Amino acid sequence: MLSALVAAMALTYVAAECPNACSSHGRCGDYDSCECYRNWMSSDCSERVCQFGLAHVDTPKGDLDSSKGALAGPGSTVISGNDIYPSGTTEQFPAMVDSAGATLTNTAHGYMECSNKGICDREAGECQCFDGYEGSACQRASCPSSKAGVCSGHGTCRTIAALAESDYNNHYKLWDADITLGCECDAGYFGAACSQRKCKYGFDPLFHDEENTKRFANWKFGISAIGGAGSDASNGDGTFSLIFYDAHGEDWETMPIDWKTWNADAAHADGICTAVVKALGELPNDVIPRWSTGAPAINCQGVAIPTGSDLLVGFSLGFPMNPGNLRQPSINIYNDGLRPSLWTDDAGDTIKTFVFADGFAGEDVDFVPDFCEGVSAKINSAATAGTAGAFVTADLDGLSTLAFESAGMDKIFKTCLGESDARANTVANDIQQWDYGTVENPHLIKLVPKAAGTAGHPTADLLGTYVVIIYDVGWDVFVVYNNIVGDTEYTGNYFNVFTTTGTLQVISSYAQVATYDILDASNAAAAAKSSQYSNVLYTFVDTTHIDHSSVTGTNEVQYDFSCEASRDTSGDFFRQFGDDTATDGALLQLQLECLERDDYLMAFSCYSANAITVGYSNRVETTSSGGAGVNFMLEGETWPDDTGATWNPKYFNIYQVKKIGREDNYADSVTETALGRRNQIHLDKGFNHAYAASNSNALDNEVLGNAKLYKFTPPMNKIQNTYAAECSTRGVCNRDTGLCSCFAGYTNDNCDRQDALAE
Repeated sequence: MLSALVAAMALTYVAAECPNACSSHGRCGDYDSCECYRNWMSSDCSERVCQFGLAHVDTPKGDLDSSKGALAGPGSTVISGNDIYPSGTTEQFPAMVDSAGATLTNTAHGYMECSNKGICDREAGECQCFDGYEGSACQRASCPSSKAGVCSGHGTCRTIAALAESDYNNHYKLWDADITLGCECDAGYFGAACSQRKCKYGFDPLFHDEENTKRFANWKFGISAIGGAGSDASNGDGTFSLIFYDAHGEDWETMPIDWKTWNADAAHADGICTAVVKALGELPNDVIPRWSTGAPAINCQGVAIPTGSDLLVGFSLGFPMNPGNLRQPSINIYNDGLRPSLWTDDAGDTIKTFVFADGFAGEDVDFVPDFCEGVSAKINSAATAGTAGAFVTADLDGLSTLAFESAGMDKIFKTCLGESDARANTVANDIQQWDYGTVENPHLIKLVPKAAGTAGHPTADLLGTYVVIIYDVGWDVFVVYNNIVGDTEYTGNYFNVFTTTGTLQVISSYAQVATYDILDASNAAAAAKSSQYSNVLYTFVDTTHIDHSSVTGTNEVQYDFSCEASRDTSGDFFRQFGDDTATDGALLQLQLECLERDDYLMAFSCYSANAITVGYSNRVETTSSGGAGVNFMLEGETWPDDTGATWNPKYFNIYQVKKIGREDNYADSVTETALGRRNQIHLDKGFNHAYAASNSNALDNEVLGNAKLYKFTPPMNKIQNTYAAECSTRGVCNRDTGLCSCFAGYTNDNCDRQDALAE
């Protein structure tokens, strides 16, 4: 009887006891097993579950149910009720579904303990992260650290989304936008940890010679009053300041410039230069170098302001001793914080500022470096004669031509010119073996004055002017597309000529850009004045030449010409323009090129002129149009009137793409044709001309007032053509100290000075 009682008591004790009483972190359930509270695990609930985060790298978990054989796929859930995975998990990669439960096959980065980049400390419940990762769930890819601190003490640790935003307001919206971290280095430092220093920039002292020239930064500045019935500069008051960027991107802001310091000058021109040069010259650390006279090395020219003009102040600045491709300066009219420090008394006016490079921007690399020895030319806008007979400028609809200084120079020039498109049918089959150039692939040359020009004119500084040309086979002349007609500096003086192996390729014969949109005619004037000098281009194609059945209407179609939007998965172009059945000469054409960040581009109107034949291409004109079997560029393209050249600026720039794509300023229900400013290209500098998007289809194949978009591919020998760089390319930069070690024969802190005694 006693033994039976003891046995019964023993059975009762065993049934009521779970391992370690579930460590007080769980409930003892059936079969003496613990049901652990949330975030506790193991048979006695003594171990902690660590935090979960999005996995940096997805990995299979293995044979969790000990079923042997192949691991179950993402669609099979195993070990339901597990402490770590209460709802079960998968043995292979994570199962990803949408809100409706539909399986998503092209996904990754499921939630994992310690984000798959750490080991869980089961006692503390904390993740022990691998090197380079941080956070409670190891969810962040951390910034580099050293004894000097995070980012070596010379940068700021930011998310990749924030880094993209600070880089010309680019967007980064992938899964790790707020997870991956990186260093945003202070000016003058670089590297993943901002641990390396940059040295002083300088011009290569061997680059400049009797023919070549250094292109340095030149900017035009303006402040306007937009929107009112008319402004007068005398009604302005307050202060503004200028923000200048050095070769390393460091910003330097001047002291406020008093509006009234220049108003005593009746022309509103000379006085502003005195104030601006003084303010810039007072910047510390020799940011603006000085001439031997001690004055700041700045070329300044004021703009005379007519009474009643919307332009309140205007001036141009050149920085001949600040080498390199400098970031565009800016104007600050908020010297008092959020309250504007500059204003006008004219009712309804809004103060607008603009800065742009009018054809002469600083460069690190010479894009057009090849000197054509024995050739000099000027821009000819007067009556002249070609081998095919005499013509006057009316035959060219206002376009200019190259005029050579001596007979026979044109043959030498053709030898220098070379290829424009690498297509056999555009090569002239004469002894020179040169290329005509086409509207799709025009030639880019550079004109450098043989002698200093008029004071205040860009040629006075011997700056090289980019000129776009195409050879006309009918008149035997080189047509110039710059609007230089009537500029005596270019028509009255001869220039050294430089060519390049770099090429211009049109994005598409139908791809167009505008600097502002004038579809709203009532706001056209304000739109033109406020945005034509911005660094944003708007891309579009006229619906007349869209092979796209879903597009209807009369507006322009907004297309993104980036490589991401124009190429398929195989890397081939799929964007198709034109119409085989069109009666206006348009032909079907795939997109020819695309643009990515840091690509170079030019934008200008480039048509064949009235009654002349410009170049050759792979297009063949029909018999009905009067030229059976003759290769023309685009059939029927003519300027709308005899002032064709005025559609382009005088000076052409080469711009660099800093951002390209679609902006989120639209609704999905809006038709493609109504998305006016959806597709944008952000440039590194303000555009120097106004091209307008318009419904007017005055030309056979183009929209009136627009510009074609060209990708510029620089010459291959970039190192050889670099003439503005650290240590002036004549020394080695010590990355620890940021000091130059000059080669023998060179001296100065940036090695830009030759000295026979320097070792």
